[in-house]
Amino acid sequence: YPLRRQRQMCIRDRNIGKNINKLEEFIGKEVNNHRPDILVIGLQETPVGPVKNGQVDRECDKGVGDDYEVVSFAYDTRSRFFGPKVENRTSLATCKGITSRQKGFSIYTRIYRLKATTTNNTVKIIHAKKICVRPGNALKQYPFFTKGYTACKLQINNNVIDIINTHLIFTNDAQEYNDFVNKMEAWLDENDFNSDNRILFGDINSRSLLTEECLRKDLDCLLYTSDAAD
Repeated sequence: YPLRRQRQMCIRDRNIGKNINKLEEFIGKEVNNHRPDILVIGLQETPVGPVKNGQVDRECDKGVGDDYEVVSFAYDTRSRFFGPKVENRTSLATCKGITSRQKGFSIYTRIYRLKATTTNNTVKIIHAKKICVRPGNALKQYPFFTKGYTACKLQINNNVIDIINTHLIFTNDAQEYNDFVNKMEAWLDENDFNSDNRILFGDINSRSLLTEECLRKDLDCLLYTSDAAD
């Protein structure tokens, strides 16, 4: 999100598997090539261990370098046992409480600002929430905690942007997929993520709805049809 020029957005997608140490190299290359004013890093299926021990934070910090600073935010860790507690955080990650035995994976979001160009601009996270989701009750179908979403309401001067990082389900059942998306939309609305501006990205898994022919051939694939009146 460049503040100095005409608005534009550049998205890069990579599969690094469990090689967390590749984050520094990949992020560093993109930062050197594009120098964005606002940099949003979003990961899906990140092993919980490196998230909990801070390795992912450190690799991201090394990748962006000293010219950037992380956008921190106040996070309400409300608990029915201990009551509300507000913590200052620099990243938002799901499933951090999942034990390694359950083999949880985290959805991770971290936002940076370029110091040289954002000093005189308001750049802050004014609202943040996250949820780790286990779809349905089919234990065999979804044996691990990998799905869910993080959501941040990012204020840039007078503009507010909802940034949603999600990992949707992989299924060839369109109804099941749509139900999961609808529940996500309901959660976003309930938690006040309904700004006019929205960026939604992540592991969308929409390819799971493609037919076998679409996957095998170079065809135009229609995932959704509706009546003309819709």
